[in-house]
Amino acid sequence: MGWLNASNAGLVQLEQVKGNDGNIKKLALKRVDCYASDRAAALYSAKQLRPYLDTLGFKMREAVELSGENTCIAYSMYNNPPYKADFVKKMNAAINEIKQSGEVEKIEDGYLR
Repeated sequence: MGWLNASNAGLVQLEQVKGNDGNIKKLALKRVDCYASDRAAALYSAKQLRPYLDTLGFKMREAVELSGENTCIAYSMYNNPPYKADFVKKMNAAINEIKQSGEVEKIEDGYLR
């Protein structure tokens, strides 16, 4: 059953607040029971709010992944300058290099933890 269907049936009450900070604060203050968000955005907001959350003794725990998405780099099929093939080749090589070296995980850890 989808969230809107569950809400319409009276099984859950939905509250929408703009931004992760407000939602995480509501969760920490026990004004809501759960919060669904983009993982990276929620972790980053929790990191920024850590001093405040620590005063409340709040620890955020992930429960379940609701969905997953891939990020892609797209190139125009209409714009084909002479350097394009070389650029795409170098971009792919650079991405593969940082993935294999573990640099991507280091960047994520620095940003999220």
